[in-house]
Parts: sequence; C-alpha cells; structure tokens
Amino acid sequence: MFLLHPSLALASPVFLSEDPAAVELATAAWKGATACAGREASAAEEVTIEIGDPGGGFAGRAFVEGPRRRVWTDHEGTIVREETIEGVGLVRIRVDAPTSRNLAHEIAHAWVHRGPPALVEGATNLLAACIARRAPRRFPAERDAASLTDLEDLRTWANTDEGATTRAAGYAASRRMFALLAEATPERDLWRSDWTWAQFDAVLLGAGPIGAQIADALAGGVSAQRSAFEDQDEDGIHGIRERLAGTDPDQWDTDADGWWDGAPDQIREHAVHLGGDGSPVCSGWAAGAAGALITVRGGTHRRGDALPRVLVDGGSVDQSLPIAVAPGGSIALRAPSKDDGWGWVEGAGLVRDRRCQTDARWTVVAARGSDEALDPFVSALGRADEAADRVLGPRRGRLVAFIGDPPPALTPLKLVRVPGGWLDRGAASGWDFVAAYAVAAGRLSDAQMTSEIVGEPALYEALARALVSAIPDVLLAALEEDEVVAWTETAAACPGGWRGLAAGECGPSMLLP
Repeated sequence: MFLLHPSLALASPVFLSEDPAAVELATAAWKGATACAGREASAAEEVTIEIGDPGGGFAGRAFVEGPRRRVWTDHEGTIVREETIEGVGLVRIRVDAPTSRNLAHEIAHAWVHRGPPALVEGATNLLAACIARRAPRRFPAERDAASLTDLEDLRTWANTDEGATTRAAGYAASRRMFALLAEATPERDLWRSDWTWAQFDAVLLGAGPIGAQIADALAGGVSAQRSAFEDQDEDGIHGIRERLAGTDPDQWDTDADGWWDGAPDQIREHAVHLGGDGSPVCSGWAAGAAGALITVRGGTHRRGDALPRVLVDGGSVDQSLPIAVAPGGSIALRAPSKDDGWGWVEGAGLVRDRRCQTDARWTVVAARGSDEALDPFVSALGRADEAADRVLGPRRGRLVAFIGDPPPALTPLKLVRVPGGWLDRGAASGWDFVAAYAVAAGRLSDAQMTSEIVGEPALYEALARALVSAIPDVLLAALEEDEVVAWTETAAACPGGWRGLAAGECGPSMLLP
C-alpha cells in the first residue's frame, strides 16, 4: 500500500484546532478569500491553528513554506515516487486569540506573503476586508482608528519587534494605501503571492490621479505619508481622498451642510444628522391616529452601524425593537455616543410630524395641543439665541426645549421646559421674552437640568432683559424686581459682563451646558 504524506494542494485545506470555532472561522475565511481572489492559494492538506503567543508582539502569524516535495512510499518506506511542488503554501497558523479579525488576516496571507511589509500587510488587509464584505456576520468590519503619529517610512519599514504603536501605524497606513489604490486598480491585481517596490511603482503609474498621489506621498517620506493616509479631521476621509474631492482635510464639514465630508449619499438623502452632544433631533415622523410600530437604523461616522436612541414626546422609551408608539407620539432620535451620527425611522402607521422642529442650534418639541405655539416660539428663539451669542459667546451644544405642559416621563438631557402658563403670556404679549427666558435658562443652568425654567428666576430674568430690548410688564408680576436689578448690576460690574458672570469670574459659578 502507498501512503500519501501531507503535501501541498490547490484545494481548500482541512483546518485542525482544539477550538471548533477557530476551525469554522478559518474554513469560512478560506472560502471567502478564494471567492475574492478568484483562485485557490497553495496550502498543506492539513493546516493547524495554534492558540498561543505568536511572539514578537504580533497578534498572529501565518507560516508559509515552499517549494516542497510531494512523496509516495511503499509499505517499507522506500520512496517510489516524488514530485517537487513549486511555489509556497500555508502550513500553520498561530494566533493569540481565535478572533474573526485575526483568522481572516492570517488566512489572507496564504495569497499574499512575500515582499516589503508595507506591501504584504496592505494587500493582505485588503483581502481580509473583502472576506468581511462577503460574510459580515462572521467577520464584522472594525473601525480603523489607528493614529499615524509613530509612523515609519513605509518604503523602509521592516515590521520587526518595534513598539506596538509603530507597528499599528504601519499596518494602518499600508491598509489605507491599498484601500485607496483599489479604487483605481482591480483588487485581484493586488493579491500577489510576492511583491516588490518596482512592481508596486508600476501599478501606481497605471492608477491615474490616485496612483500619482500615493507615489508622491511615498517619495515625500514619513511627513507626506502621514498627511496622505491620516484622517486629520476625523470625517472618514483620509488626506488623499480629501485632496481629490476638493474638501478641506482640516474641516470635518467642509460645505457646512451638517454632514461630515465622508457621509455616504444614502445617509445624506434618507437620514437625519445626530449631534455628538447627546441632544435629540426630530426624526420627521410621528405616530398616526392608530399608533405606530417602528424600527430604527443608524450609526456614527467613527463607529459604523449603531442604533440611535429613540425619544417619544421628548421622553425616553424602551429601546427594544420594534418600538410601539402611542397615537400622535412625536418621534425624535439621539446619537448613541459622543460621536456625530445619523439615523432614520421606518415602520407602519407613521405620519409627518407637526410638533417637532430641529435646527443646527436647537430642538423644540410641542406638547399635544400646544403645536400652534411652535412656529412663533421658534421664530423668537432664533432672535434670542443670536443675542445670547453676542452677550455670552457661542453656544456649546444644542438647546432642547419642550413647550406646553410635559408628560411625567419626560427625561432627555439639557431640557428647558416652557409650561403652559408661559405660552399664554407669549400669545398675549409677544414671544421674544418667553424665548429669551428659555435661552437664559438653558445657558445658565447645569448641563443635567430637568426642572422647569425656575430655580433662579431672577437671574434668568436679568439675563433675559439683556437679550431683548423690551419686556412686557405682564410677565414681571411674579418676579422680585430687586433681585433682578441686583443680578443686572452684578453683570454690569463684572469685567467680562454676562459672559464673565456665567463663567464664575464675578460671583457664583454657573456652568454653561
């Protein structure tokens, strides 16, 4: 009988590991890489996955060997046939943890494994990204947030046992370089078993403006490479893309449309922009007469997909999807983190919302039955807010106001409540002072304020006096005139005026939200 020794084969290998999940992930990664590359890579018939420290500070290593012999023996061990297999093949993988990211990367090394580290790791990461696109549940995409502060020149980077930040910067820059190049060159042309800088330079020559930009960056050394492959303003676009698109690499929102420069067109067309200050934004939808059952979609430009938080009539609700919204409920969204993001609402029973308005500087929700006050209040709010900028300086974050008597469960942050009595006064005597009082309360209150616009009414009143030129006497009936005058005189005596007083320079410290 003849015994076939383990050998290289152009077919899917059998992965062996004590961890069944590692075997399943490696097998799926091999299948995905084969589909991406359009060909099998060489590998031993059996590839062992070892779990342990790969050494050198690496998260994983792929062991590729070749050329090798394929040998047949008889029952006495005498060689009866042998064949030399040209090329290389994957024989073993060692990872510190059998994660989807580690295994996809090391499997991709079966296709790309020889050459300068910047080219090998860049092309390997590009193939791993393709694997993730084909099986996103098994291989979820991860945020590319590495800094390039400690980047070494990619042309001379050796990827030895240097510090973790240096290696992370090298991997990130090479990954971004190949992602850019793939926009102008077929990906399959980039998954080579070996690379040289001469081959790469030839590819750049045929890659149009993107190739020329990459070539200039590589020729310019570390500083030029950092500028080319770093996302300086964290808008999701690296330097080369910013230059080609004509956007400002130092401006997160070059055209001031409320969206970061890298926001996809689908998001711009269908979603609402959610600020990282945590304030709610009108979704544009409310529940109809029979109520609504909704789902939400969204994310952030730094973290990718992430569900926004849902508010109904300004109050938090159970975030378990789908969400049932009572008839007439006004639906707003909040970013899931301190990153600016996006979101939109889908579902049955939705109608256009008439009780919520959002601007870049405020969100105003009207209680049921108070929607007639929404337009005049918002109009006056704009005038009061502009005056507050002149008196106190620019706002930090969005003002959130609820007009009318709020429901008991109203709980969003930084909320200024304008109860029904104030609306009656506004309707009778004009809205400028009501809006100015709300702005004063928002500017002078603690960032976690949830009470109505009371607490220090004389202080708010004094600031409101500074924001409007005339105050109807009917609104002053419940206020202590001497306190108002005292606060006004304190602000006038403060070298920084109201701005200095609010910052705690001339009296009690009032935190600006």
